[in-house]
Amino acid sequence: MAKKTYRTYHLKGLQILTSDESGHVIEVNFRGGSQIDSTAKFSTSDERVQKALEKSGGFNRDYYLENVQEDTPDLSPAPMVEEATTVRMVDVPDKAAAIEWLKENYPDKGYTTTKLTRSKEEFNNACAECDVVFNIG
Repeated sequence: MAKKTYRTYHLKGLQILTSDESGHVIEVNFRGGSQIDSTAKFSTSDERVQKALEKSGGFNRDYYLENVQEDTPDLSPAPMVEEATTVRMVDVPDKAAAIEWLKENYPDKGYTTTKLTRSKEEFNNACAECDVVFNIG
């Protein structure tokens, strides 16, 4: 499966809600960027998420495909160790349930409902920190 990286030049924390072929809502949060350098990225190997992003109205307008990294067999004689982050997709009925999920599954992070509902950025940062994408619907 190819890994695709999408880029946006909008302010950091761009959040996109789109749906896949089954009608499930997918929430995608672009990470990185700042007020000065607002380039933010989102990478995924999940073909379902890739298709949903590329069929949404914001594709090639609000964000675009930066690169595609094809899976190629490692032909080097020594095994290579890669640090990889696995993004967890979690189905929840609404954002409140997503916040509760974060609080329950990451108690050591000290997340509170107040903190995560105060701003969209706080919620997006928590999702990025925990490598989780919520399918809200």
